[in-house]
Amino acid sequence: MSAFDIHSKPTDPKALGVFDYWYLQYCLTTGLYMLEPWERRLFNSVVLGVLTVSAGIAYRGISAFF
Repeated sequence: MSAFDIHSKPTDPKALGVFDYWYLQYCLTTGLYMLEPWERRLFNSVVLGVLTVSAGIAYRGISAFF
């Protein structure tokens, strides 16, 4: 089972890979399992964009002190 196929039968977390386990937890926590695949990709793209911009701003802010 892959975390990308969240509609299949759940398995033991130890049987999943580390990335699959954390992605499954992310989907369950944020409610992404209720979205269609294109909506899930759009949401994940927005989250990734926000994290990228935040990391860039933090890097520029921290590098100003060194």
